[in-house]
Amino acid sequence: MAGILAADIGGTNTRFGLFDSEPGREPRLLTSFSVPTASVSSLAELMLLVRGQGFDPALADQFVLAVAGPVHDGVRCDLTNASWSIDLHDPEAGLPLDRTVLINDFAAQALGCRTA
Repeated sequence: MAGILAADIGGTNTRFGLFDSEPGREPRLLTSFSVPTASVSSLAELMLLVRGQGFDPALADQFVLAVAGPVHDGVRCDLTNASWSIDLHDPEAGLPLDRTVLINDFAAQALGCRTA
């Protein structure tokens, strides 16, 4: 699975999308799925669900997580509307740290405006 794997981790739902990443072209959504955020209790558990859907962050060119909450040092977030936190260094999550980015969801919205 090459391409960009993007996630919007909100208080109600967590949505994932896989986008192609051909040079010189705008990313194009290939497939997506969502899960209720409250149905998981950790980043590691969420990543198990993601892999169960056939999305493996380790195989993506880039993995972007947009989160509802303040991002600390680019690697941690206490979600504002969920009972669990995110730490990209959690070894149980198994994320490719060299290709994973954690950003605030409002920042992601602002960046998305630039592609329209």
